Amino acid sequence: MFKVGKRDTEWWISLIIIAISPCMVFAQIGISSSPEDWKIHLTYNQKNNIYFWKGTAAVEKPLNNGIITLQNNFDINRIKTLYQDDKWKDRNQLHIQYRLPFNNNVASIITARSEYLSDLQSGFLNNITENSLNIQAPVTMHQNIAVTPLLGFKWDKRTDTPDKGLRHGIDVSVYETKIGEYTTEGYMNYMSENLNARHNNNHYIAASLHRTFHEGTADTLQYTYYRRRRDYYVSLAGNLETRKEVSQNVSNILTYNIFDRTDMRIKTEFLTGNVNISSAGVNDVIIKRLRKDRTNNIEITLNTLKGQHTARVHFNYENAQQRYTSTTPADRVFGAVPFDTPDNNSKKLALGLSADGVPFYSHRYSVQCFIEKFQYDTPSRNNYDDRDEFRVWFNGGYVYRINPGLSVTINALANLDHLVYIFRRRSADNNWNRIFQTGSLVEYQSPSGIKVTGNFSVLANYVDYDFDDEFVQVRSFVFRKFSMNQTVTLPVTHKGRFETHVQLDLEENGLLKWKQFVQNIIIERKILTGSIKYPYRMTPVLQLVPGVSTFIRTETHHQTQAVHELQKRLSKINDIGISIEIEYQTGPSSLVTFNAAKRFVKRGTVKENFQYVDLSVNWLFPPEADL
Repeated sequence: MFKVGKRDTEWWISLIIIAISPCMVFAQIGISSSPEDWKIHLTYNQKNNIYFWKGTAAVEKPLNNGIITLQNNFDINRIKTLYQDDKWKDRNQLHIQYRLPFNNNVASIITARSEYLSDLQSGFLNNITENSLNIQAPVTMHQNIAVTPLLGFKWDKRTDTPDKGLRHGIDVSVYETKIGEYTTEGYMNYMSENLNARHNNNHYIAASLHRTFHEGTADTLQYTYYRRRRDYYVSLAGNLETRKEVSQNVSNILTYNIFDRTDMRIKTEFLTGNVNISSAGVNDVIIKRLRKDRTNNIEITLNTLKGQHTARVHFNYENAQQRYTSTTPADRVFGAVPFDTPDNNSKKLALGLSADGVPFYSHRYSVQCFIEKFQYDTPSRNNYDDRDEFRVWFNGGYVYRINPGLSVTINALANLDHLVYIFRRRSADNNWNRIFQTGSLVEYQSPSGIKVTGNFSVLANYVDYDFDDEFVQVRSFVFRKFSMNQTVTLPVTHKGRFETHVQLDLEENGLLKWKQFVQNIIIERKILTGSIKYPYRMTPVLQLVPGVSTFIRTETHHQTQAVHELQKRLSKINDIGISIEIEYQTGPSSLVTFNAAKRFVKRGTVKENFQYVDLSVNWLFPPEADL
């Protein structure tokens, strides 16, 4: 059944550089202007039967002693159909804010927001109508404490159920504050919404304590606490589901200098949390699902610098636990029900090394590699996912700059992953996944402005199952790919230049016998793409960019049995396109662009042609006007 795969000699004929590539170009019109206090951006696109409208309008102006800001965003998507009503998806967001400072330490902010979403495309219950009005009063005390209370009203409609109610909250920030030899920082956020039957709230606390003992030695202790509740509808009848999350994280980072130009960083972290989801089931009995998480993590990093070489050694150990509980109306815990996620423990142990430097003048290297072991265990009797994984990864590169205009880069990558299932029931899935890749890049630029960039790469992916029966089903497979592309820029005059690009991809998929290192080719693909453009600046404000492109894809399917080939099926796609792009500078801050393309496609004996035109209108203004 297996045979050594051979490449056709015609694969290499296509290595001749041609200047034609497939192009799906879209037409685009943009207009810019620059008032000092407003910004407008409008975009229209069409791709086949899909239409897009997007826009932003924003203005910021002084009003009395304050500043008023208004911004509106809309996003409209239409799918045009022949036999049904068109499918629309509309989103509109309106934001109005007025900020009035009373003095350097006290201000007031009034914010109104409105959001509308109508989704007739996805089929999900995504429709939202939301309006809110908030009042905030930021206060700064002692230059390092900021307090911002909030009071507001919210009207929220999801599906067909409207809710309304008050919302309140507060933000407290404590910036760098010295306490003896320690520097502290803190942040607290609280937000609560009572919307009829729905109750949403957030609690977040973060604090850090930092001390520098002497140069190169410091210690930082951090603590975060997070609690969140969300009520949301799960049906048009108004049934609610409540999701509660709680998490705590304590970490410590110690850095110190071991000796000259060698530093060590040790980070320890402990995290706990749980997620509780409750909903009303049959006869309004509450059904609960609970997940508890616990994670311990330690990282040790050693950095050293010697001359023009740097090296880094990294060690990481992580131990994580997840525990799940679900209850039925009879208060029975389904620990062994198939659709329940099983309790699990996981451990990860990793060791990594990286280095880079300059061994010789005009030479540079970089190397990264790591070894990792991952272990996943479940105590459930009905779960057979327990497994061990062993991973090895390597990546290296070498750059040689021959002269100021010519450089050569060589790189290589290897990835080995061994997956072993502990239980016999899944041992047939044990496998080795091996990935190897190598390639090179050549970049050249002449004093006259000629630029040539060429690179190639070879990729091989071998997936070898430990237990394969060629008389039943062979699952081990191989994927190989050769890729080459080249780009050339050739100035013709001071107004125009040629830009060419060509890319060749050769791919094959097949069945594999790793021990004999033979394959049985199933699919072969040859993909050739290329393009040629001629940007020509007719005047200082007008540029034309005509272009031609092509795309050729050939795919061969082989059906074989033990000795001889039974059938070969061939599919081919030819694509030729022409494009035009126009750029017109109408003023110092105004630009108009137009881009369109026509493509002629042949799939087997079927011939088609497509036109692509995208239109957009843009007013882009200075960064200080951005909101």
